[in-house]
Amino acid sequence: MFRQSLLALSMVALIGTANATPSSTGAQVVSQVPKIMQDAQGMMQDQAIASLKKIIPDLVIYKISQSPVRGFMDLDTSVDRIYLSEDGTVLLKAHSLALINTSNIKLDGSIESLKKLVADNMNSPVDKFHAEKNYYVLTTANNTIIIDKNNTTQAIFGMFSTMQQLQAMLKQKATEAPAIDTAPSVAPLPTSKTQSSSDESLPQMMQKTMQYLLKTMPNNFVNFKVKKGGDKGTLYVFTDYTCPHCQEFHKHLDDFLNNGYNVDYLLLPRAGANSLVAQNMQKALCAVNPKIAVELLYQNHALPANLKEKPNCKADIKANLAIASSNINVTGTPTIIGSNGRVTAGFTTSLGVLQKLGMKV
Repeated sequence: MFRQSLLALSMVALIGTANATPSSTGAQVVSQVPKIMQDAQGMMQDQAIASLKKIIPDLVIYKISQSPVRGFMDLDTSVDRIYLSEDGTVLLKAHSLALINTSNIKLDGSIESLKKLVADNMNSPVDKFHAEKNYYVLTTANNTIIIDKNNTTQAIFGMFSTMQQLQAMLKQKATEAPAIDTAPSVAPLPTSKTQSSSDESLPQMMQKTMQYLLKTMPNNFVNFKVKKGGDKGTLYVFTDYTCPHCQEFHKHLDDFLNNGYNVDYLLLPRAGANSLVAQNMQKALCAVNPKIAVELLYQNHALPANLKEKPNCKADIKANLAIASSNINVTGTPTIIGSNGRVTAGFTTSLGVLQKLGMKV
């Protein structure tokens, strides 16, 4: 109702302006519409944030950015990550998720195929479904999943609540205990296939996942190729240049390249999507030469101000975070996946990594 009233008032203001200025052309009037609509959207976002802070007075919002779903803000807050829509829909303890089609589901654009994809990625059947103007809402036993109608490859999920429900829940907590936690509990990340699959099927699933990612988002990989001779395989490494073990791995990068193994980095900012580390990683992915940019990050933890970037860069560091929340189940860096589908984490020696992955030395 608020949205409709606000837009109506905006159009009235526009018509009033047009009537008050007879000399204005139709083109000039129409040119004002996008700005008025943008201002209206901003007002709705401000009201939604104000309503949330009224319910949680101690809430501190460190940064606001756009989420993967239109109409939802990504709030980095003192009580964890929150996705908030303009109309007051709240996702608490929220995460983003890359929807990876490792089971070769026939995606024909139907709602049923989308339900199957979500159930496959969340390891839980979809109980409920409905469509809003710009997005789909799907519910499993433990989470609410929201997907943009224009981009069904990524999702956001968490504990769903309206402002009224959140307020009622916090009031109930206040009566149950003298001290309350303003961050309501929510089910953990969906159980990964890596936790439930047999040892025999897990490598196959990992292989399919990496092949899918290489095909659908190649710009998010930073490729280091073998320096001589034929290659024996590839190591896919989720890495963060601020991570000590990742630094050690990177120092031994040539050991793998000289031994016949390609290394593909997937940059993963442990500090989150809104951190300076994530910003640096995004710039590195979009650099004319991402390998050189990554080298600079590992050496200096910073990039030069005059770094040249590719036009129309399609890489997205937020997608890497979504991938990590998917069925790959990356919980730390470095996480290393061999082209044979086996997985290991951490770093001791290059020989030790290859042995843990069951790859030829």
